Amino acid sequence: MEYLQSLKPKVEEALLSNSLVDDCVVLIRETQTCQPELVAYIVSTLPVSSDQIQSQLQETVPKALLPKAYVPVPTIPLTDTGQVDEAQIASLEVIDSDLIRNVEEQLQSESEIDRVAVIVEQQLKSIPPLHLDDLLPDTQAMPPATSPTNAVENSQTQEQATTPTKEIENKRSPDAKKLAISHGEPLHYSQDAPKTLGEVLQFAAQQSTKGIVYIQSDGSEKVQSYRELWQDAQIILAGLKQLGLKPQDKVIFQLEHNQDFIPAFWGCVLGGFVPVPISIAPTNEQVNSTTSKLHNTWQMLGKPLVLTSASLAPKIRGLSKLFNLEDFQVENIDKLRVCELV
Repeated sequence: MEYLQSLKPKVEEALLSNSLVDDCVVLIRETQTCQPELVAYIVSTLPVSSDQIQSQLQETVPKALLPKAYVPVPTIPLTDTGQVDEAQIASLEVIDSDLIRNVEEQLQSESEIDRVAVIVEQQLKSIPPLHLDDLLPDTQAMPPATSPTNAVENSQTQEQATTPTKEIENKRSPDAKKLAISHGEPLHYSQDAPKTLGEVLQFAAQQSTKGIVYIQSDGSEKVQSYRELWQDAQIILAGLKQLGLKPQDKVIFQLEHNQDFIPAFWGCVLGGFVPVPISIAPTNEQVNSTTSKLHNTWQMLGKPLVLTSASLAPKIRGLSKLFNLEDFQVENIDKLRVCELV
C-alpha cells in the first residue's frame, strides 16, 4: 500500500503529460480480494479512450503498476480547504474488467443467450437547441399599441385575451413555425473598423467611456476604463519587451486577480505573445495534479516566463526546488507596471 501511495504522484504526472488530459487524480482502492490497486480519474474536454492513455503510460510506468481502470469525470471535486475530495470521487462506480466480466457472466447464465460480449463505450450527450416555444409554450404575440382609432378594437382584444390558454393553443396552426432564437442580416463593417484584437481595444479606449468592473473579495468594486486598460496593457507590454520577449513567445499566467489577468492578457495580445493561463494550486509545498500541470506545461512549451503577482511569487519560485528546475524564470506583474513606455 505504501509503495502504491508513493507511485501516485508519478502516475499523475505521467497522465498530465498527455495533451488530451486536462486534469486527473489517482486513488488507491481495494478489490474484492482485498488487493490494493490504482484507479485514475480523468478530466478531458475531448473524447479519450483508456487504450490511448494506457499505451502512453506504458512508456514511463511499469506495466504491473499501471492503473487498473480509468474513470472519466467532468471535474476533480475539492473540499472547502482546496484538497481533493477523495471520498466523493471514490463513490463513483468504476467500470473495469472485473465489472465487465461479472456482467458477462450474469448474461451468459440466461438460458436463451448462447454467447455474449460486453463492450464499454463513452457516450457524449449533445445539448439540443432550444426555442422560445420550448421554454415558454404560452408565449403569444404582443397586442398592438392603443390608439384612439382602435380603442374599440383593443377592448375586444382584451376580452379575447382572457380566453384560457388551452383554447388559444387550439386555435394555433398545427404547422406554425417555432420562433427563432436569433435572426438578423449579415453584419456590415465600415472600412475603418478594427481588424485585430489590439485595434479593438485601442478603438474602445478612444471612443468609449465605459470599462470593466472588478468585484473584489470583500464585495467592493474596482472600475477600470478601457482607456486605463489600454494604458495598463501598454506598460505591461513594455515590461515584457524589456525582459527580452519576442512575438510568438509563450507566457504562463499564475494570476489570481482579474485586475492583473485582463491587463496582462491584453499586454500579450498587443505584443504578439501567447498567454497560457493555468489554474493556481491550493498549495505549492508538495506535488499535486495542479503543480504537476504547471511543471509539465512549462517543460512542454520550452521553459517560458511565468508571470504572477507579488503575493504568489515566492510560492511559485519555490516550485524550482520542488521539481529541481533550472532556468525557471518568474516575474512579478507589479514590477512590470513600473516600466516606462518606449
